[in-house]
Amino acid sequence: MCLPNGFNSARLLRCVRAFLDFLFLAQLPLHSTATLRHLRQALDQFHENKSIFLDLDIRENFEIPKLHACAHYVSSIKLYGTTNNYNTQSTERLHIDLAKDAYRSTNRKDEYPQMTLWLERRERIHQHHNYVHQDRQAHNEQHMLSLLPTLNPERSLKVTRRPSANAVAISVLVSHYGATFFRDAFARFIAGWRDPNLSRAQLERESMNINIPFTAVSVYHRLKFTNAGHSETEDSLHVYPARCHKNGRLDSSRFDTALVRTGSVEILGIHAYRVAQIRIIFNISKAARGYLERDRPLPPYFAYVEWFTPFRQDPEQNTRMFKVSRSFIGTSRLSEIIPVD
Repeated sequence: MCLPNGFNSARLLRCVRAFLDFLFLAQLPLHSTATLRHLRQALDQFHENKSIFLDLDIRENFEIPKLHACAHYVSSIKLYGTTNNYNTQSTERLHIDLAKDAYRSTNRKDEYPQMTLWLERRERIHQHHNYVHQDRQAHNEQHMLSLLPTLNPERSLKVTRRPSANAVAISVLVSHYGATFFRDAFARFIAGWRDPNLSRAQLERESMNINIPFTAVSVYHRLKFTNAGHSETEDSLHVYPARCHKNGRLDSSRFDTALVRTGSVEILGIHAYRVAQIRIIFNISKAARGYLERDRPLPPYFAYVEWFTPFRQDPEQNTRMFKVSRSFIGTSRLSEIIPVD
């Protein structure tokens, strides 16, 4: 990032990153002494580097009330709890319930005593309602607690019951989905699936003997991430080429990136994963599956991916983020077929 007058962009990056860290840390639903320490450190680093905006003549000062309020976040969280319990929308909503609705219930003459009396009666009705229904509420809470041991926090992956596109030819996968090396990648996958202990050279030799018994596959354009035991979709992955609707509207292509676990389940943190751009999510016919399967059954769904470089050991100094770029073999993107799970 080139700044005017030869200023170094490091202070600007550190300042913006620190304030973003502060914003995200402030929204945590649960805080500890460690997270509050990180919250204070992020704000301190913002103040240490904010002078870059003064040097660039973007601002004359930082006398901003909301910015000053950030200094009180740590003490307020210790006194009153985490900040996810309130926001500015609460007061806006309460203004309707406690002021507008109350005023509309009066005759517009000497309205304040009438509004107060109306609010008191509403509050008593609300308290009576809670008292009448507290036994039912306690029963419901007990029922939910009884279900907790059966809930599995693990995430699960789901595709639609029917494919988004059937019988998509391999030539279309290459031209429309960008799966340039689909045949070679699938042959390498089958060879490695049959014998995971093959070296790279042995894998290449074995893949030369793999016959691909199909010319088309079923393609899925969306992969859903859900929590096991819940039906709500947490996130979804979209993978589809450019397409034209019947009304003439053209949708651009979309091939999302994802974090793919490449390390063992014992490895924790970002280094257990690698970024990949997903080109195809697909499965093959039962006949092809029966032809290719040996002692080890094939996974139900496959993905053709293009890899990015692995994460370095340490993040970049100023942004504290990991830099990645596309992986190449010569001039070709490093591609592979992996199980969707």
